[in-house]
Amino acid sequence: DKSMYEWLTFLGFEPIIIATKSDKIKPAQIAAHVDAIKKGLGAERDTLVVPFSSANKQGLDTVLDLLDQVLENEE
Repeated sequence: DKSMYEWLTFLGFEPIIIATKSDKIKPAQIAAHVDAIKKGLGAERDTLVVPFSSANKQGLDTVLDLLDQVLENEE
């Protein structure tokens, strides 16, 4: 994950991290896990990390909105 993040940023992209399995942690712990992900990747403070769960659909609207934004920019 870290190598992929570094490669993408080297190429000039601003990656969006979709952190799956968010249903496995308590809601009160999500912010701490997001911070740990950023620290582990060496990501910038403003890097977007979206907690996501396919089980309970947490973060689905955010991911779909982000995809819409990317696709609109490509048109």
